[in-house]
Amino acid sequence: MSKTETEKLVTDLRTIAHDAEKILISSAEAAGEKAYDVKEKIMSAFDTTKVSVKNIENQAMQAVKSTDSNIRKHPYQSIGIALGVGTVIGVLAARHQMK
Repeated sequence: MSKTETEKLVTDLRTIAHDAEKILISSAEAAGEKAYDVKEKIMSAFDTTKVSVKNIENQAMQAVKSTDSNIRKHPYQSIGIALGVGTVIGVLAARHQMK
């Protein structure tokens, strides 16, 4: 997953969480005390999810930086590996189409 794709994924997850949070707040205000209790439980789950998303973002960014560093240190080996993996995928795809 590229850095741009990772950033877009994290942005999309944040947008979804933010929109869901707004919906929960507005619906809890309209429905009363029972809805408030449910809202609190869901908000707690959202807080946990936000922490998880942040951890995923950090791990993804570390992986992207590590991969970038390795490719820059070993450009010819990286090209060779990419060529090999591409060839294997091409052969497998060709076999799959023949069946």
